[in-house]
Amino acid sequence: MDRMHLTEATVKALDTDGRTQRIVWDEGTPGFGVKVGKRRKAFIVRYRPHGAKEREVTIGTWPGLSVRDARLKAAQTRSQAAAEGRDPLVERQQRRLELAPDAAFRAVMERYWLTDQHHLKLRQRKNEENLICNHVFPDWENRPVVEITSADALFVLEGIASKHPIQANRVLFALRKPFRWMVRHRLIPVSPVGDLERLSPENKRSRVLSDEEIRAIWSVATDQGVYGRLVKFLLLTGLRRDEARCLQWREVEGLEMDGSPPKLVIPPERMKNLRFHALPLNPLAAGILRECPALGDYVFAVSAKPYSTLSKANTRFDLACDVKDWTLHDLRRTVRTRLAALGISKPISERVLAHAQDKLDDIYDRHHYLDEKRDALSLWEAELRRIVGENVTPLRPSVTHAENAKTGAAGGP
Repeated sequence: MDRMHLTEATVKALDTDGRTQRIVWDEGTPGFGVKVGKRRKAFIVRYRPHGAKEREVTIGTWPGLSVRDARLKAAQTRSQAAAEGRDPLVERQQRRLELAPDAAFRAVMERYWLTDQHHLKLRQRKNEENLICNHVFPDWENRPVVEITSADALFVLEGIASKHPIQANRVLFALRKPFRWMVRHRLIPVSPVGDLERLSPENKRSRVLSDEEIRAIWSVATDQGVYGRLVKFLLLTGLRRDEARCLQWREVEGLEMDGSPPKLVIPPERMKNLRFHALPLNPLAAGILRECPALGDYVFAVSAKPYSTLSKANTRFDLACDVKDWTLHDLRRTVRTRLAALGISKPISERVLAHAQDKLDDIYDRHHYLDEKRDALSLWEAELRRIVGENVTPLRPSVTHAENAKTGAAGGP
């Protein structure tokens, strides 16, 4: 450890001594030193707030700050930390966030939503915001975050669980990231939800549709308009509900029979795993898309927006169909199970469904697997045709995508 009496002359003469950076401590003032880098020399001080580990903070750079003034500032910082428990790192973070030490929960959450959720998809951000606004703000909106305890969090979550058990779990998960962010920015010492477990057990669904159920659902879907096309497309591709429901024409390639195989190209921000997803379309899936009217940007739509009346459509579908206790996500599980039954390897099946890959595979295996996924989905199409019967035709609305493309209607791919 380098030590010397720091003066203007000695600091000026310091260099990195062949290292990337070098720290030289002052002999006369405890915890005070200068960090010498290739481009600058910064004064630092080490201090210990009440009940905390020793920390280090930069207090200025030379020659903008003289050695004499830096030494006085270092001594003052250590004295305030020891006597008053002040922490300049915390104060700096709070100034950067424009938040007072006793900032209210709502103010902190709004700052968090502005600064730290860029990695989340828009839909996920909105869901988390709605959960907190609807279930947490009524109790904590004006409460200082430093006063919120684990007991307070448990009280709120138990109140939600008494009426909406699964929703309480979702609120808990939505609170974890913001409170970790508050800890990281020194707004609170510990997270009040860090040790809390989910309040209500959740049973994972295992429903896989039989041949008879697939046949019944496919038959009813033929007369269910946009929703019917969506159901068929989910069964053919294994996509998640909103990945298909919000499909845009610009994400569809090769529908015009120009020689290029049809496929979907879905950007990362629309995928659950935030990864680009290229999915070949088997002929039946491509045929369904060709029959969709181009009313705007979205494929499955009755207006310029994606189809949204799922609850009413589910009710109508269930009244017309004898299949009980099934969901749209069960179609995805059925596709995955049937791919395995057809002998498709697990790596290919998982890529068809855009499941997250092993970390090393994700880093090193950059093959697109388009041909392998196309072969897998072709086998599944043949099996689906066998189940529902050979005379399978897509729905035919009065205005098709192909006709819109010829007439130059807006919204085509």
